[in-house]
Amino acid sequence: MYSSQFEMTEVLADKHYVLQLDTLYESAKIRINGQDAGQIWSLPYSLPLGNILKKGTNTIEIEVANLMANRIRQMDRNGQKRQDYYDTKFVNIDYEPFRADTWSVMPSGLAGRVIIKIYD
Repeated sequence: MYSSQFEMTEVLADKHYVLQLDTLYESAKIRINGQDAGQIWSLPYSLPLGNILKKGTNTIEIEVANLMANRIRQMDRNGQKRQDYYDTKFVNIDYEPFRADTWSVMPSGLAGRVIIKIYD
């Protein structure tokens, strides 16, 4: 969870405010001032904010979902049992039990700037 506060000296009704993330690895749920603002999961990593901003102090929370491959890797490294699914067995190319513990960690989270753009 990422969180921060920022000040808005004014919020104009005739302007459009858009949250812009430079880089997002996977998906994020956005809350501003405790209200659900929406989700971002693909380029251009932006979200129209409607009238959720207020004059004065605003609080933003960005809850990022980790890449599931990283989670599976960590579970295998820790020896945790994964869910068995009805009629499905995961195996590797040689029909041996599937293991992800040798996978490299993939990028996850936010990278770069988090900004609010203002449009007419």
